[in-house]
Amino acid sequence: MQREDSSNAPTRRNFIKASSISAASLALTGSSIEAAMETENTRPTRSQKEIEWRNKQPGMAYRKLGATGLMVSEMVMGAIPIKFHNLTMVDVALDLGINYIDTAVSYGKDNESEKALGKYFKDKPAAREKVFLASKLSPFGGYRSQMYKDIFESLPSEKQNAIIRRAREIVEERSVGKPGVFFAYFPGQERELDWEYRIIAMQKDYGHRVDGNGKFRNRMFEILEESLKRTGQDHYDVLFCPHGCASPEQLEEPEMLDTLQAMKKQGKCRFVAVSTHTAFEQVMRKAANLEDYDVVMAAYNVINHGSVENAIAYATERGVGVIAMKAAAAVRTHFDQLQPLAEWREQKLNQILPGEESAPVRAYQFVLQNQNVSAVISNMWNEDMLRENATAVGREVKLITS
Repeated sequence: MQREDSSNAPTRRNFIKASSISAASLALTGSSIEAAMETENTRPTRSQKEIEWRNKQPGMAYRKLGATGLMVSEMVMGAIPIKFHNLTMVDVALDLGINYIDTAVSYGKDNESEKALGKYFKDKPAAREKVFLASKLSPFGGYRSQMYKDIFESLPSEKQNAIIRRAREIVEERSVGKPGVFFAYFPGQERELDWEYRIIAMQKDYGHRVDGNGKFRNRMFEILEESLKRTGQDHYDVLFCPHGCASPEQLEEPEMLDTLQAMKKQGKCRFVAVSTHTAFEQVMRKAANLEDYDVVMAAYNVINHGSVENAIAYATERGVGVIAMKAAAAVRTHFDQLQPLAEWREQKLNQILPGEESAPVRAYQFVLQNQNVSAVISNMWNEDMLRENATAVGREVKLITS
């Protein structure tokens, strides 16, 4: 469980100081980045908020979400599968004691996940008090990336090629694309990584034309207000931005950070979060060192755990709540383009955690043995899967590590 130390909140001036480490880290690799982050250590542990319970049910286990004080169910509900036709899934989740629902602007065709949840809470307003509701400003990352892409496409070919070469060098220097660290959890993830590191290679010469140009604040508020309207809410308990962060530099845009804090002060969200599928070690450490982020949701599972567990511990020590995602994606995928998964993945799970339960259930159990993790998220595609996955909680199992 998370520590309950408290201290004075850090200042924006310290944020600027901490930001300087990222630029310096361009030349660092692997353990060098880790050592630099540890040495910096400018962020004290976050002040502990009062404990808050919702929908506490027998049979479900709960953990504290960092310093937020939110007592969240060990398994939380990913709302990608939620549509208008299957809203009874939410009823089942609440009956099981699940008390955190995670949606996003980008989930479902034409924002169906948010719209469906809006209908659910309109029809059953009392249910809103049973859950912590999270959403994500998904279009923001694409909006920022497109501004850089427009600049890139306007450049002569020799400059484009130089940017591409430098981006590949940074990926190699930071080891974010190497086997054991990078895994494709959805189609096109490699392109996401490629473009983010092109942006990093462009920032020195072209960043002034994008970051801090005054456009981000209005666009972020537009995205949030549209999202709140779809879900029928006046605020979210947890708001994610960026969604799918691929580098620590994405967390350093002052206008974005100031806008997130403005949303928090206006009561549009209670806590601010970031999610990351790639470069999770650097992203988690940067988020932990900033004053702005309360929660990190990161890919963590039986195939990548060796490259992320130190960062999880680092974030937890500083009061950041950690939600693990892509736990079952280590051994299962619903994306046809990624099938079949390599057999060694499930073989590794079987070696570490043998048993009669299904591979996804054991994959969740593996993650939940790490007490630095507050919860694991699951996209439950039908009621049977929901009930089966929920059996992973509240259990201590023996992991075979040698």
